[in-house]
Amino acid sequence: PRFSARLPKCASARVPRCNAAKAHQRTARKLARAIGAALHSRFTSADPSYNPFDDVSVAVSDDSLGLSCWFRTASQNYSASAVKATILAALLLQAQDEHRSLDSWEKNEAWLMITQSDNAAASALWAHVGMAGLQHFLSRAQMKQTVLNTWGAWGLTKITAHDETLLLRLLMSPGQVLTTPSRSYELYLMNHVVSSETWGVRAGSPKYFSWHIKNGWAQLPDPSSSPWVVNSIGCFIHKTSGYTIVVLTQDNPAPGLSYGIGTIEKIAGVINRAVVPGARSVWPKSAAPQVSGVPQASDEVPPARLGGR
Repeated sequence: PRFSARLPKCASARVPRCNAAKAHQRTARKLARAIGAALHSRFTSADPSYNPFDDVSVAVSDDSLGLSCWFRTASQNYSASAVKATILAALLLQAQDEHRSLDSWEKNEAWLMITQSDNAAASALWAHVGMAGLQHFLSRAQMKQTVLNTWGAWGLTKITAHDETLLLRLLMSPGQVLTTPSRSYELYLMNHVVSSETWGVRAGSPKYFSWHIKNGWAQLPDPSSSPWVVNSIGCFIHKTSGYTIVVLTQDNPAPGLSYGIGTIEKIAGVINRAVVPGARSVWPKSAAPQVSGVPQASDEVPPARLGGR
């Protein structure tokens, strides 16, 4: 399918906003209210200081409806493992520029990094592509709001819901950045994430759409004391239609990881229902949102720099 790259210019709304083609304006208004209600439901008496309207970013894009939704889409958030989708895209662009395919080592590391969220593989490919290669991809993709971490802690890359949407749309549609084989390869890996890591924006999506997701989760910037960052990005494709969802969360209250997953899945559920109403078979929410392989300090943040940021 072919999708346009238009995104709403307004990113600073204090409440969720949605716009759509004239025939779908009612859907857009209802969805904006539903996202707002989902956010409001995440207040918790266990931590009265937590305000989801300050700590969650949301972006939705669906060309078949002419639909865009945005809430704090320009607000920067630590990436955690969500940046691994960008690392792979930069690797693929680098290989294209060198007029070659990925070699067996690159393919193995890419498989581990995306499907199992392997941190050692991410660190290896981050170094392999290099800062110049990573920034080259961001420039080509016009991901101007993304700020790479310059001392090797890829999980401390700053991302926005706006830029993550650009990345997903780039993967969904032919363009001038990645070739069709490159895009198909990354989407294939994002469709083969291990079952323990398929929580997040997939919740509530129709099973007859193909899903392509990457999640990120870590206590950042200090893995020993910081609250949880929990992020989920994904695109969903069926024949000639498709849509994207990005939900980024930070400062999640206890129990942290599962609370962030719950927030993402609450928001994703109302989005998926609105975009594809009446779907009879959908992916359920996480029964027990616990994941293994939580990033360690040696992978996400060099220990020598802890406490200095």
